Order: sequence, then C-alpha cells, then structure tokens
Amino acid sequence: MHVNDDTSIIKNEYLVNFTSQVYNSFVSTGNILSEVAPFAKGNKAQIFVCVYDGPFLIWPYYQALTAGTLTPVEDPVIVVDGLYDFYFTSVNSPDDPPIMRNSIVSPVANGLDYLWYFKHLNIQVNNSNVPILFTHSTAQIVINVVNEGSSEVVDWINFTMIQVPDTIGMEWGLYDGVISKLDSTTNTRIPAQSLLPDQQVMNSSGLISTLCVLPLQYEGSLDAYLSMKMHDVTSSDSITGFDISLEIPNDELVAGNSYHYTVNFTKDTVYVDDVEIESWIVVDLEGTPLYPSIKEED
Repeated sequence: MHVNDDTSIIKNEYLVNFTSQVYNSFVSTGNILSEVAPFAKGNKAQIFVCVYDGPFLIWPYYQALTAGTLTPVEDPVIVVDGLYDFYFTSVNSPDDPPIMRNSIVSPVANGLDYLWYFKHLNIQVNNSNVPILFTHSTAQIVINVVNEGSSEVVDWINFTMIQVPDTIGMEWGLYDGVISKLDSTTNTRIPAQSLLPDQQVMNSSGLISTLCVLPLQYEGSLDAYLSMKMHDVTSSDSITGFDISLEIPNDELVAGNSYHYTVNFTKDTVYVDDVEIESWIVVDLEGTPLYPSIKEED
C-alpha cells in the first residue's frame, strides 16, 4: 500500500493591494464633519505586517505613484490565508517615514505631519485589497490674514514664526499612533506640557501660514511673529513685523484638530478672531495650499 507522507496543507498566497486616503476631520458647532483627501502623489508610507497577536513579518516601503494608490518601492506584500494586523505610517511627504525602534519613533519633531492607520484583516481571496484611511497624529496651526474693510493693507505674508511644543521625552507609538510622553508618576501617556524657547518658521503662501505641531496641554497662549509685505504704493519693499498672541482653546492642542486663527488688518488696527477648529489645510513641500479655502466670506 502506498502512503502519501506529505501531510502539509497548501495555503493560497495573495498579493495585497492598498488604496490610501487622509482623514481631515473637523468639529463645527458640536457636529463632527469630515473631509477625506487622497494620499498625495509621490508621498511615501511604510507598512508593518504581522500575524494576529504574533511577530512582525515584513515592513516594506510604498509610494503613491498616482494619488490615492500605493505601489511597493521594492517587494510587495504577499501573504497566505490568515488573520493579520497591518500598521501604516507616513509623514505625508515623499520622505521615508522615521525609523521605528521597538515600535517607537523617538525623538519626534514639530513641523512633520505624522500619519497613522491600523487595520485588522482576515486575508482571503475576496478581500486582498486594503483601504487605508490615515489619521493625523499631530495638531495643525493655521494663520489666515484678512484685509478688513475696503483698504488693502497686506499684500502677502513674508514669513511667520511661532512657538511650538517641547519635544523632550515625546514618542510616536506604532500600536496606537499617539504622540505623547510617559508620566512616570501616574504611569500614563500625556501630550507635551511646555513650549520650546525658540520659535519655528511656518509654511507660508499668500495670506496663509500653516504648521503641524505635537499635541500640547498648556495653560497659556502661543506667541507668533508675522513679517508682512504691506501695501504701499510708494515703496516696493515695505516689510513690517507684528507680534500676535494665539489663545489655546481649553488649554490643549489635540491630535487630529486643525486650529484656525484669523488675523484681521485694518488701516489702524490688527486683531485676532477667536480660534476655530476647521478642516485641515494641506500644503505641498513649498507650503502652497493644495486646497486653499479656509472659510468663504458671506
């Protein structure tokens, strides 16, 4: 009698494809609204794949050769039937995401748009396409300059500098996507609780300045400096500086929120409106907004 000694079970192998978007949610008058933008062409992501409750198998880099899709930089993700956890990281740019060591990025920096997503999947032939919906692990500051009234006071922002959260002890965790530091007294993770003494230059285009900053809990305000090209028909290089104070709502900058400050210029005064939490303003590497509208005037 012939005995087949091959008792192994052959499993199917599947190529996993990825589509990617970024969740730019905001809160308005108590209602949660949402805007979703495609992951921009040229941007890179890293994908960490592990068996459910098991070790990591691969962690390849992918790039969006077209907006909203991801293509492997080298080898693609190929897995057999089974339960998997997928973790996705990006800094929303063509740069490689920062290197994870023991599932942590440390140190972290202001000015980077840390993106994160997690997906648990039972990979089978019918669901090998994985949609990614990145969320922002940072907060965003937006300064919008407005010429109030009929007088054209400001032509454009020359540059903007702003206080930023302290980075000492701050880490970005792969398993939850949270940027925080450990409070050894309470054994809990908390946002930054102080500001760096040196201000950071924001991305500016036209009358808008933006910057991604680490989550912050701080009883105070953010100090900013605006260098403005002022409208002066008698001079081609009239640059004037202004110091402004930006109140922090509820004493915190929350990851995923975009804080919009409108700075109003009149012929005789400069004043800042109350902060509003709006949708994210997305900019390219030169600081040019990819969709520029913050709020349409009635």
